[in-house]
Amino acid sequence: TGESMSMMNKMLHGDLPMVLDTAFPMVDVRDVAKLHVQALTLPDAAGKRVIAASAEPNGMLSAAQILKEEGYKGPSTRVAPSFLLRLTAWFNREAAGAVGMLGMNLSCDNSETRSLFNWKPIPFKKSVLETASTLETIQNAEIVDYDANNASSWEIEPNEYMVIARNALSSSIFYVANNNDIITLYNDAGTSLDQATWTFSSGA
Repeated sequence: TGESMSMMNKMLHGDLPMVLDTAFPMVDVRDVAKLHVQALTLPDAAGKRVIAASAEPNGMLSAAQILKEEGYKGPSTRVAPSFLLRLTAWFNREAAGAVGMLGMNLSCDNSETRSLFNWKPIPFKKSVLETASTLETIQNAEIVDYDANNASSWEIEPNEYMVIARNALSSSIFYVANNNDIITLYNDAGTSLDQATWTFSSGA
């Protein structure tokens, strides 16, 4: 998910000097998607509730250890002291949200899911390393540069990407509408702020 990718990105860049003392069953989003599709097509799954998660607990510490073993320099394996996190929670929203998970070490029984869908969860190590690799690929891609006075120069080559909009304001919401190859940016009052159009080459 976006939250997981954001957390992994912080770990890779050394922006998390300490990790939480918590672990619980996790799942690769690709497994979740696969199980959803199977649940829609398998008659025996009708009306059943199943657990889509690994049986064993994993956490940020496990992920950091895996990354460090593979040569990544950014992740920290220092565990945040509980008292420090509780103190920080008084003035930090993220810390406050994490206090309830302190010391958590949960496991689950996913045997029905495995049996019903003949499911073998993607190993946690594989998920961690492939997430890290994906983030590296994205960050190594080039952002398209362009000449504002020459629209014909705005080409997106293979492995490049273009940022359509980024909201850097803390109190405003923006909306993007796509209609007939025209992207329009609106503010929360419905006022059109900007537009972008594009064309495809014959090889696109």
